[in-house]
Amino acid sequence: MHNRFVLDQNYNVRLLCNIQEPYDDVEHWRNSILVEIEADSTPDQYIIVTGADGYTETFDINPGRMNTFTFSTFLWNYGGLTVVDFYKNDQKLSDKTLYITFPDIVEGSGAISSDFQIDGIIYLGQNYTMAGSYYSDPETIKEIEQKVEQVEEDVGTIQQDVSGLSTDVENNTQAITNLQNLITISNVDIVAGTTPLETGHLYLVYEVAQ
Repeated sequence: MHNRFVLDQNYNVRLLCNIQEPYDDVEHWRNSILVEIEADSTPDQYIIVTGADGYTETFDINPGRMNTFTFSTFLWNYGGLTVVDFYKNDQKLSDKTLYITFPDIVEGSGAISSDFQIDGIIYLGQNYTMAGSYYSDPETIKEIEQKVEQVEEDVGTIQQDVSGLSTDVENNTQAITNLQNLITISNVDIVAGTTPLETGHLYLVYEVAQ
């Protein structure tokens, strides 16, 4: 989602645009934050943006011109606030500061909306929130961990069963081989005391009908 703040020369938010381009696997959701200001001729104008871990970026404003800035993702304070301060004539305008609250993670279209509502009507002010995904509460996380552990146990049991089946097949194959080695087939008549027999072998004796 392209989030564009349009400010007047006094740094009042006049418009917040949310534009979503079609999703694709390369650029994903193309989430971005831009600030557009048509500055007056006052000198020493700039913006200081404070993101995560106190990281800041300063954007110089060219007086009397249209200025457009894009906030890098280093300024996106996930799970916290990003603060946007405006300066004119080298003086901070405290009543114009913007606060953007970020979720813990943004998995899809990160649209920014105003937090200022009266009787269900949304107004543009100083406080905004980006949509996204917040982490589950501890109880939900615990339940998920338990389910994962159960699945891991089930997988381990199946692996043991498969291993046991493999061992049984190997044992049966060996038993058949051993049995085959014990069976002797011969068409020679067995005469007591004269026909040599292998020790430990099995012989099938039958009489051929005349």
